[in-house]
Order: sequence, then structure tokens, then C-alpha cells
Amino acid sequence: MFQEVHIFSPSVDVDSAWDVVRDFAKGLKAASFHSEWDEPALLEILAKQKQRIKELKAANTTKDLPQTLVIIDDFADRWDIMRNAQNVLTTCFIRGRHTGISCWLSSQKLTAVSTVARVNFRFLAIWRLRNFRELQALLEELSAVHPVPVLMQMYEQAVSDQPHSFWFLNLVKSKEEMFHIRFEHRQIVDDSPLEELVAQADDEQPRQQL
Repeated sequence: MFQEVHIFSPSVDVDSAWDVVRDFAKGLKAASFHSEWDEPALLEILAKQKQRIKELKAANTTKDLPQTLVIIDDFADRWDIMRNAQNVLTTCFIRGRHTGISCWLSSQKLTAVSTVARVNFRFLAIWRLRNFRELQALLEELSAVHPVPVLMQMYEQAVSDQPHSFWFLNLVKSKEEMFHIRFEHRQIVDDSPLEELVAQADDEQPRQQL
């Protein structure tokens, strides 16, 4: 899928979990590993990929366009990176797909990510959250698809299915194809009892507050 992979993570030189990625990257056209946030390096990666795509399109190539993956990991404590709506990270989410750039962002807090980046997410992989406010924020952002009580049931089903299970959301699909338990089982909602479920949740809410 990807000809290049570029990692930006404070733990990339100290966490052995990255060893398998380094081994995999040896077979790619290009790769880089950055233990510090290096915005000039990321800008150079984007510029080179943009120029490469521009030249191939000008040549009317019939081949698949080369794809580059950028992984941003473990910067939740850097609000100047994650919450800045005018930096290169936001550019990756807004315009990266037009030049064959995919950006995977790993964060302990969804709300640490800028709103501009969040609205351009194409997929989410969510493991069990320990902070109810984080979960609440996530469910509210999805509430235009299904009611919050339904989403809560789907989340619990996905993260409780087996150890280390996660909830996978493909946000570019229809709601019938959006929700999954890992990459293995699709979650389909029967719309018929939804009104009853929402009404039941509304009835229970005052008792929960008490």
C-alpha cells in the first residue's frame, strides 16, 4: 500500500514495539524515524510527495500513484502540535489525501486533537477508554449517525469482545458499513427499536443523576 513511511514519536528510539516497523521499513522506497517533532522535515516529506504526484499526473501515467504514510504518535502532551489548527499536522488531514499522503495519529486523548483534524478523520480505532468525558466527547461527535445510547452499546460490545479488542469506525462508509468490532465483525443496528431504547435512556437519566 505504501512506498514510504515516516514516524514521528518521542518513543521511537526507546520502545521496542517500533522494532518491527523498522524491519518492515527496510523493504520500502524510503523511511525515516524522528524522536522529536521536526516540522521542517515533515514539510519536506509533503513537498517531495506533492512534486512526485504532480509530475506523474502531468505525464498521464496509468500506474497507481505512490502512497506515503506519516505516523504521529504520543504527542498528546504537546498542545502546540495537537491543538494548533494552522500547523503542518492539520495540513496533512485537510489536503494530504490529494497528494497520496495518509496520516495515522495515535493519541491518548481525542479532545487533545484539533477540531479541524478531527472532522477530517477517515477512520478511528478506539480501545477501552478510562475517562468518561473522553468517551462522552467521542459519542457526541458520532451522535448524528446513531443515538448516544446505541453508540454506547456498540462501543461496549466492541471493546469487551476479547482482550485488547477495539472499536473500528470507517467514517467514509454508510452507517450500515461504518461500525466494526476490530476488522473482523460488522455491527449492524436494527432501527426498529431505536425510539424505544432512546426513550428508555431518557427515563433512566434522572435516576442516574440522583
